[in-house]
Amino acid sequence: MVYYNLGAQRMLGLDNGHVGLVWSDICPASEGDPYENERTQLDRAEETGHSEHFGIRLTPKLERIWTQSTYSSFRDTDGKVGFGVVLRDLTARKLAESKYRSLVENAPDALFLIDNHGIVGLANVKCNVLFGYEYPSLLGCQVTDLFREPSWADREMAYWRSHFSQSNEVLTRQMEFVTKAGHIFNGEITLKKVVSANEEFISCALRDITHRLKLNQDLREANNNVKTLYKWLQGIIDSSSSYIAGIDTQRRFVAFNKTYAELIESVAPNVLRIGSSLSALSPALTGDRSVFIDHWERALSGEQFDLVEKCKFHDDWQYLRFSFSPVFNERGSIIGAAHLVSDITGDRERELLLEKSLAEAKESARVKQEFLTNMSHELRTPMNAIVGFTHLLIDSSGLNTEQSEYLQSIKGAASDLLSIINDVLGFSELSSGQTAINRVTFDVESLVQGVSAQFEEEWRAKGLLFTVSHPKEDLGMVWGDLEKIRVIIQHLVSNAIKFTPQGQVSLSWQVTTVADESASLLFIVKDTGIGIAQDQHNAIFDPFHQTIGHSTRPYGGTGLGLALAKQYAEAMGGNILLRSETGQGSEFTFQISLERVKPAAAGSRDVLHTNLGLTVLLVEDNRTNQVLAKKVLSLCGCNVELAENGQQAVDLARQNLYDVILMDIQMPILDGVEATKQIRQFPGVLGQVPIIALTAHALQEEQLRYIEAGMNACVTKPFQKEELMITITALANPSLAVNKIQ
Repeated sequence: MVYYNLGAQRMLGLDNGHVGLVWSDICPASEGDPYENERTQLDRAEETGHSEHFGIRLTPKLERIWTQSTYSSFRDTDGKVGFGVVLRDLTARKLAESKYRSLVENAPDALFLIDNHGIVGLANVKCNVLFGYEYPSLLGCQVTDLFREPSWADREMAYWRSHFSQSNEVLTRQMEFVTKAGHIFNGEITLKKVVSANEEFISCALRDITHRLKLNQDLREANNNVKTLYKWLQGIIDSSSSYIAGIDTQRRFVAFNKTYAELIESVAPNVLRIGSSLSALSPALTGDRSVFIDHWERALSGEQFDLVEKCKFHDDWQYLRFSFSPVFNERGSIIGAAHLVSDITGDRERELLLEKSLAEAKESARVKQEFLTNMSHELRTPMNAIVGFTHLLIDSSGLNTEQSEYLQSIKGAASDLLSIINDVLGFSELSSGQTAINRVTFDVESLVQGVSAQFEEEWRAKGLLFTVSHPKEDLGMVWGDLEKIRVIIQHLVSNAIKFTPQGQVSLSWQVTTVADESASLLFIVKDTGIGIAQDQHNAIFDPFHQTIGHSTRPYGGTGLGLALAKQYAEAMGGNILLRSETGQGSEFTFQISLERVKPAAAGSRDVLHTNLGLTVLLVEDNRTNQVLAKKVLSLCGCNVELAENGQQAVDLARQNLYDVILMDIQMPILDGVEATKQIRQFPGVLGQVPIIALTAHALQEEQLRYIEAGMNACVTKPFQKEELMITITALANPSLAVNKIQ
């Protein structure tokens, strides 16, 4: 270098020390070999007289600057070639261009610049990608080539030029464009005039709005659908006979139908409108009607509820159901409340009619129950005397053969009549769903022997062979509903004897499983009678069903026995099964599980042979039953005192301590239930005396009522002497009875 000016001194920091040094060492190009780069520029300048270099150079202070280097050659007077270098610092310009380029390339839209002839002079990467060109292929293209319709391209460009010749305002257009591949899309292009170096350009920002237009279209269609749906729903609610309305959280009405408007119009004229406030109704809703506003508030707080009121509307009294409920959006937030008023006058009238019918049905059931209770008492009271005295006469001595036969006939007829009474009453209980399980302690073997003895005359009269068998082991005492189990076995044995013209009938029982506290028992009644057809096996357990049902049938009975037996078995958790064929006899099995009891000093089998020595208060108003009961109790060694009504019983029980009280129920002055309640109020042991209901009321519901009143047990008239003595002994002298396993 032989010379530099002040500009070079300021730009590069040159001083006299740099004169005479090689230019490529003073300010080398940063790319490639600086000597080769410098030689190339000098050779080109010598050849053409001029060359240029754009790039980064290093100053003597090792600073990097963007420069434009212009080389020119000249010859001195001696013909030697020299070179002049003009440097222009482009660093600031390059930084600005870089910043501008970054903004352009990172812009969300496709950006390009066109001149007045519509030639694209600048386009960012997004623009090339949008139209499907490789960068920078769009440069030099006609912008009209990007329009969908060439036929209106020139007209569009003319419009652009005309606009910017008159105004500098931004111009926005929506039109269709086409990509290199021929895909058409909707675009929104924003145009602005740009002036640079006295030359006018148009800058363009373009974005694909196909999806936005589709969304707008969908939104318009949705709005139209909503409007249509609203009209449709409004038509539906207007056609409804119910009163329908809705409010938003600002308490403004957003919907209501015509009938609701009429309802409100009747109490608040010219108030209800879409958008009108709920508070606008307040002045018209005086008195009880003011609570109407509170109902809306409850619904807006999230509560859903119904109210039924009797209202006068259109000069008629109506029953209206007011239903209020909150309305939620998809996020579960309350956005309003709905009100539905339904005319339920017809339903309410039917409900009232139904309530009246139910009341009448209950009253009918009560009357029926009362009738059955009274019939039970009225039938069983004389039956108690007939059966009891018949047994006493049969057991007495001095009767001749004819007298014994008469008494046996009376006993058989009484037994048949009592069986019918029991069946009818039992079936009535089952039909009313009032069957209860009344458990007592009893001996299974004694039960079986008692049933077999009951039918001895019948099987002997028919010339049948009747056998009874039992397990070898002694089961001891059990806890269960003795009466129901007895009824089941009685009906199975009675049917076997009835439908066996000749041959034999057997009654057996066995213990199938046994544990310390329970045992499963199986009773088997088998006969060689007429048998039962397969298609009748289920039907014979239906009430009133008889396999031979015409008026000339050779067998009697009500048709309730097996139905009652099966339902009793199932009520106790047991079951009855049948195996039979026509002409091959029948076999009924009855299975049930019972609790076992542990023995005490003596078993109940010995009770009847024991002189009990108990003091018994007999409360009985019927003279015949007084004589019978006193006789039976006296035979077992009991000292009997008599009270002829409940009031006498209360007075005697207050003064004397009895071992047990036998309490009749239906008596004058004071009945047995009320007398028991009063005795239970006595202090100490006087109020704890065992009380046994000795009653002709056989219905389980009645007997449960006696237990709830404070009685300890129930014995039904006509009573079995053995059952009465076992019950008395278990309560009054437990050392002679048994204790239930705890």
